[in-house]
Amino acid sequence: MGYFQIFKKYWKILLMGSIAVFNGIIGFLSFFEITISYSILIFANFCLGIIYPIVEVIDRINQTNEIITAQIPIKTQEEINIIKEDVGIVKTEILEDKKKVEEKKKENRILVDLINYNVISTKTLDNNILDKKFISVICYQAGFSVRTGIISSKVADKIRKIIQLKREKKHIKEDIDINREYSKIFYEMGFIRLAEHNQFFIIPQDNIYPEELRDLDNISDYLIKQGTIIVSEEWEKIKSVHKKHDIDFYNNKMRDKSNPVNLNFLIMRINRRDMRHRFILRNDFNKEFSSELSTIVKLSKFKTLPSEKIEIKNLISQSSLKILILSLTEKEREKILSLEEIFTKPQNEGGLGIKHFYDYHTKGIENIKNILRKKFKSKNKINKYADLIYNNSKDYKDDLIKLGIEI
Repeated sequence: MGYFQIFKKYWKILLMGSIAVFNGIIGFLSFFEITISYSILIFANFCLGIIYPIVEVIDRINQTNEIITAQIPIKTQEEINIIKEDVGIVKTEILEDKKKVEEKKKENRILVDLINYNVISTKTLDNNILDKKFISVICYQAGFSVRTGIISSKVADKIRKIIQLKREKKHIKEDIDINREYSKIFYEMGFIRLAEHNQFFIIPQDNIYPEELRDLDNISDYLIKQGTIIVSEEWEKIKSVHKKHDIDFYNNKMRDKSNPVNLNFLIMRINRRDMRHRFILRNDFNKEFSSELSTIVKLSKFKTLPSEKIEIKNLISQSSLKILILSLTEKEREKILSLEEIFTKPQNEGGLGIKHFYDYHTKGIENIKNILRKKFKSKNKINKYADLIYNNSKDYKDDLIKLGIEI
């Protein structure tokens, strides 16, 4: 209970008790004929009068970021079936509404490229979204181990051997997959896992659909229901593995045992202005994080630094192609850029006569593919790269103008 709630609940008792104490002191001093001004009492009452708003302000400050903890409760199979029905309805809405977020990402893809390529800094991005709110979730799950009694030593040994074979890239007769699966709850909702194997998930509040789930209590209830289903499925899978690979352990330790698999969530609503993202050598956070952040700001309202605008203009002037393929890996970019000389050749010399990045889409996608075939054999890669160049060439001129870049 916060200071505000305590004071609110007991303020009458505290006030009356304090007045009684002060009156007692004054009476005691008067009995011994010690002169003391009654202004002490007035001053005391004044002090008591200002304590309440001060405590309220302090408590409100403490509540700027809201936090809820949730732990998976044990449920019967009948209860889990009811939960599945409830969750199924919400999941359908989530999948339908995710299209809205995907559209936002398409609209701002140039911003994503420039941020991930470090032309626009994460600090600049921060400054553009300071007043935006985020929902973040930290998960804690005990692993499946012999120590916790969830799996047998026999099954654990088999899993270790399989892991070793995978590392050595040797043939595996039969895989045993009993990994934790809670992360799929967050991926379905559009959360970003901040780094590989990290247990921290985050999403801009504006990208949570249906909008009812933006309420902290509602999203906590939904996550705990989803978690209940997940741990139930995990326990069934573990039992199934032991039935096949260690029947004695199953019969003696698992058959009648209630589900011991647990999962904890710490669910927080936080302000972007209370977050900072910095790095030493490189940004190891999921690249999708920048993509997600970019969806909550409009290009026309995004403010870049003068130095960043200069860098963007240099990027455009140095290459007609590079800005269109920033989302690719360095190796892919280098291979495609090696074809730029052909793209820029006059058409009568086997090129496309490209002068500016916004010329590519005017030359036709099949002509782009023909030149890409000089370096790539995979049909899927050729189609992927041609689509990227064509679509970005078509949209990026207007997008850069919205960012305040003179073309």
